Amino acid sequence: MKLLLIRHAQSQNNLIEDRPDSAQARQPDPPLTAHGHASARIDLLADGRAGGLEWLNR
Repeated sequence: MKLLLIRHAQSQNNLIEDRPDSAQARQPDPPLTAHGHASARIDLLADGRAGGLEWLNR
């Protein structure tokens, strides 16, 4: 059995949340920000069990 864990990281929608036009500017499937990519990598590497895991890219 394989278990895939997915963690939400900062996306473009998170950045625009406080803007007055955020409802109109939101994207249905937003890309991660540079901060989102970096924090996801840190979490994976800090876990110590990164061997055998691969990044899933769209």
